[in-house]
Parts: sequence; structure tokens; C-alpha cells
Amino acid sequence: MKDKEPMPTFSKRVRFSNLAGTALVEADAIVDTGATFCHIPAEIAAQLNLAPRTARRFRLANGQVVEYRVANALVELVDQGEIIATSVAIGEPGAAVLLGALALDAFGLGIDTEGRRLIPKISDLLLETGWSTI
Repeated sequence: MKDKEPMPTFSKRVRFSNLAGTALVEADAIVDTGATFCHIPAEIAAQLNLAPRTARRFRLANGQVVEYRVANALVELVDQGEIIATSVAIGEPGAAVLLGALALDAFGLGIDTEGRRLIPKISDLLLETGWSTI
């Protein structure tokens, strides 16, 4: 059996802010459908003055299980202007910024792996044209 090839990675410019909208940080986020939540390093969470509401355990791609604090934040794709509220996992200082699957779903976006870009989900396109996805 052949090993799965890793999905190509690409980044999107994203703005994170606290729920009050009083602090904002812009960053390049790696689009990661393997990550359930968005992920930000501790220093961005501190700049946004995010208050963690819980802690959760996550299994990383390498199999390691870690515990991250989780907070709510606003996320905006810079080139699209839509803003969503979502859960963000707060990692160690210097950790990668990730745009996770829940945020992508809330934006109604999927991934074009060949073009390394975000595209509208097919189910959303069908609904816009009056087709049922059931």
C-alpha cells in the first residue's frame, strides 16, 4: 500500500481580533484542514487579550497529544472581508498560525489543492443555484 502524499500547504492573510473588536493582529496563517480549530501562538493571544474559556487535548499530526487553552476570537480573511467568530487553540510562543477546518467551514470554503487556494464549497454553490445537497 502506498503512503499518502502530504497535502500541499499554502497560507492566507488573516486578521484575528478579540470578540469586542478592541485589538487586532494580522498574520499569515497556514491553511490546515487537519486542524479542527484555528491555532495561534501565545504572544498573539496576549496581544488580543484573549481570555481562555477552557483547555482541550489535541492529537497533532505526529501523533503527540497536547493540551492547549481555547478561547473565542473573531477571524477575517483579509481579501474577503467576511468576519466569523470561532474557537482558537492557543499554542506555545512562536507556534505556527493555522487556519483550521471549523473556520473554513464557517466561511463556506474548501481547498483547491492543485491551485493552492480557497474556493467556495460545492455544497454552497449548489444551494445558491437552487439544487438540494440532500
